[in-house]
Amino acid sequence: MQFGGTPNIVYSDFFGDAPYRLSWNWYTLYWLLFCGLLAVLSIMFWPRGKQDRWKGRQDNAGRRFNAGWKVATLACLLAFIAAGGWIRYNNNVINRMVGPRDLELRQADYEKNYKQFDKLHQPRVRSLRYAIDIFPESRNIVMSADEVIQNPYPEALKEIHFTMTPNYDVSIEIPGATLARR
Repeated sequence: MQFGGTPNIVYSDFFGDAPYRLSWNWYTLYWLLFCGLLAVLSIMFWPRGKQDRWKGRQDNAGRRFNAGWKVATLACLLAFIAAGGWIRYNNNVINRMVGPRDLELRQADYEKNYKQFDKLHQPRVRSLRYAIDIFPESRNIVMSADEVIQNPYPEALKEIHFTMTPNYDVSIEIPGATLARR
């Protein structure tokens, strides 16, 4: 993390600057609290009088660091730790970023699992009707589709394979069919 670094804010006509503004606000608060701690430290060690050695400054800082400064420092420190904890939780648990290495591993796993079905006959999509409901307030989308699929091969198909992204809740309903594997 770079000192004073904040995430980019992307503006769109659809969402405005949400949800990026909230993330930017948390990072800004985090760095403001850190700067508050640096300010207290700077004030305590600012040279007073003719004392220019660090030992003398340290003695002066110890005498000047009274109850008011201790409360301010403790408040800044606790809020700084809380904001940093929330940023870490949000970035590493709730919204875990998937890097190029993770994507490569996922692709390799996919190929290992589904290579065996490479030569199987699969039906073809002949028509598709879909409805998309978009809910910008909750950043949600509901899509439904009706497909007409046709078997262009002379023999009956025993299985139909679909590839779906693991990032979304997906359900497939085919009359008379049962789900073999998810």
